[in-house]
Amino acid sequence: MSTYARWILWVGARNEDIDYDQITEEGKGFLEKLSEGVNIMAEYGTLQKIEEIHMHGRLVGLGIVCGNLDWTTDIETENEFHVPGDIELEIKKRVLQNDLARFGIRVSPKVYHHIDLGG
Repeated sequence: MSTYARWILWVGARNEDIDYDQITEEGKGFLEKLSEGVNIMAEYGTLQKIEEIHMHGRLVGLGIVCGNLDWTTDIETENEFHVPGDIELEIKKRVLQNDLARFGIRVSPKVYHHIDLGG
């Protein structure tokens, strides 16, 4: 059995901040495709890659992964990392808010980070 640790920086909305009763029929189809792993940018023309955000095997929100750093035992080129600046994150928040609003998903995206542990 392998174990992993991954640090994730994401812009989005937590599940508890999404009013699923207000989502349009197109939005429900959008969420279904999202859960199936469909390329949302190609299918719906969103400006960013929106995805489900998981932590410890459970769905915690919807958003855009801005940074993803896997734990390793050695320093390799895969460990090189760029942390987006405030302006870049603010732009991602606004674009995500507009993309989700098309589907009746009205949220005020925020920036989150967490460490996902698994094995």
